[in-house]
Amino acid sequence: MRRSVSPTPTVKSPLPSISKGKGRANNSWFSFGASRTSREVQATVIGLVRDLVKEQDYNSRASSGILESCAEACTGYDTSLSALLQEKSIEGHTPMYWAIVKRPPDGEEDETAVPDLLTALISFASPLTAKTISDIRHACLLTSDQALFQRLRMSPEFSPLSGTDEMLLGATIPPDEISVENVPGDEGAFTVDFEIVHFQKRMLVSKRIELDFIARGTGTRHPTC
Repeated sequence: MRRSVSPTPTVKSPLPSISKGKGRANNSWFSFGASRTSREVQATVIGLVRDLVKEQDYNSRASSGILESCAEACTGYDTSLSALLQEKSIEGHTPMYWAIVKRPPDGEEDETAVPDLLTALISFASPLTAKTISDIRHACLLTSDQALFQRLRMSPEFSPLSGTDEMLLGATIPPDEISVENVPGDEGAFTVDFEIVHFQKRMLVSKRIELDFIARGTGTRHPTC
């Protein structure tokens, strides 16, 4: 018996039109109608995010507008945008990984691009899982972007304080400052300056302080105990 099988429809994901004046995505792109399935919506959203990262549009308002529309579409189909953004759906990595690898180092990007695409992605992906944080750390290591790594470290999602340190410092993010400088003329040498808030009190109570930084393309965790 010969059975006629209809071909599976292909879900395309071109970037929607963007009004740069308002930084909003074209919401009509997400008017799928009742015929759309949750899986098709997920595939379309992943495709849109992939295009965002590939094009690396530094118009942060436009990127946020597209991601906001994706979030609205996901909500309508009982899908978590946070979970989709943390899938390793782009060549074995998360969208945040590629946003870091493709972005200019901190200090070189256009000031109007802050918050940039990476910031928008992290905002919609939060709370971050341990695997996602590991993927982000890996990208920072590959680019040897210590400045970005420290900026991310100041986020409670990326580097939360222990409960004891939260009580001592009255904060949810590490207040310590870390400055790394490469030594000219020596490919393997670098200097690190630490400024640790309430060092003695934290050592007496917590017994341990951990400082993370990147130097010469290598991630380092310096425990003080």
